[in-house]
Amino acid sequence: MPTNFQFPIAPVSVLALLGSVASTLLATATAGVLALRRRKRWAGVAAGVALAVPLGYAVLLGVFAVFSGDVTVPIGAEKYFCDVDCHTAYSVLGAETLADLGAAHAQGQFLVVSLRTRFDAGTMGPHRGNAPLYPNPKIVEVVDTAGHHWPLDPALQQALAATRGAQTPLEQPLRPGEEYVTQLAFDLPRASRRPRLLVTEADWFARLLLGHETAPWHGKTYMALE
Repeated sequence: MPTNFQFPIAPVSVLALLGSVASTLLATATAGVLALRRRKRWAGVAAGVALAVPLGYAVLLGVFAVFSGDVTVPIGAEKYFCDVDCHTAYSVLGAETLADLGAAHAQGQFLVVSLRTRFDAGTMGPHRGNAPLYPNPKIVEVVDTAGHHWPLDPALQQALAATRGAQTPLEQPLRPGEEYVTQLAFDLPRASRRPRLLVTEADWFARLLLGHETAPWHGKTYMALE
């Protein structure tokens, strides 16, 4: 299934990052203690480990990026966001272009996207229970084939709400099996070609995870709008 990880290793990625950070801190502390005890040789070994672990991790990030690539999920199909014991699925149900949105007039054309958010109960861990899931903050933008980005505009969302009613925020918690639809508004130039929706994690922590789409140089998982 298309996910925010292009390699199905979300729990392993989290453990690898935490293990690398812990190993680096431990090696650094060990080097300091050994240096104070004037054991220069072993202090140098520990310092070398403290440097080698983050460098090795950076190389792994690059390796995963090299073997990744951009993926586009068709309309109606789902892009999953992996949590440790469950998955949240996002899918574009449709998109429409408008010249006006209530009192707002497009500089190019308004693009209104209907995005469904679903807590897939079939991906739950066996002991998770029925507690609500609070989705992590997301970055939502439209990207065309030329690489131009149009982020979600709060002013347009207000115009959309005035015309069609308040929209469910993407951070709205869900219980297993629940879903909701949110409409998102963008103002795109008429010359934009093949726009696609990109929903990614806003958390900086995700950028350091192996195989994650927001990691440096890594391919992205887009959602088609046409």
